[in-house]
Amino acid sequence: MDTFMNMDLSFKTIFPLIMALVLIFLVPVMASRQGMSYGEYVLSLFTGRKRHYDALEEEKRIRSGAKRKERHLFNGKPNEMMQLLSTLLIFARRNKLGLVYPGTVDNDGKIASIMCFLVTGSKVYGINCFGYAGVINEGRGKKDWNQHINYRDVSIQSPVIMDEVQYSLVRDAMDKAGMKEIPLEIKGVFTSRDAVLNNPDSRNDVMTVKGLLDYLRDTIKDEEEQFDPYAIARQMKSLVKEIKPTKKR
Repeated sequence: MDTFMNMDLSFKTIFPLIMALVLIFLVPVMASRQGMSYGEYVLSLFTGRKRHYDALEEEKRIRSGAKRKERHLFNGKPNEMMQLLSTLLIFARRNKLGLVYPGTVDNDGKIASIMCFLVTGSKVYGINCFGYAGVINEGRGKKDWNQHINYRDVSIQSPVIMDEVQYSLVRDAMDKAGMKEIPLEIKGVFTSRDAVLNNPDSRNDVMTVKGLLDYLRDTIKDEEEQFDPYAIARQMKSLVKEIKPTKKR
């Protein structure tokens, strides 16, 4: 009984201290990021007035002609591809599809950079990942694409062209292995949650994670099974060369 009372007293003592530390150290940082004063930010937390405040600030910005503030973004977070892989594993199991990981197909020493292959009853999909964040605008034809991130515009190689290179490599390896009749598609996927794609011409070939899942759901819904996905997945697995990470000395 005394032990529980002591624990309760300790909690009652420590909790206010933790809250005080949050108010002293964390709130000023968050207020600064929002462009608000300490008092305005605390008031917004307890009164729900932040949306109204944001609307007023946006109106001021438009009137002044100032540029909209942008969140600082980062490319290529290491866990994003693994999150996508985990999602695809669950998707494959639920829909009785084949999945091959990694997708590093070896074609006479040339290694594909595909993350994985998803095998349905009528097609093999190679998932080619890109870690760019920000607003991504497609280029015309084979021209570079534009990435807008952290107030800068950066040219990036067209994902469509990079997917075509991967397609040629994997298609050739599949043909040599007697899989000429098995259709193949490469899907470029931007794995960052902070990626916004503006690519009307290539939207069915290059997409976000959500776009990929929506596309796959629609595709397999009306699909006529032409072969056993698991059998084709085993054949694809035989083409893969697993690349072992080099040990750092």
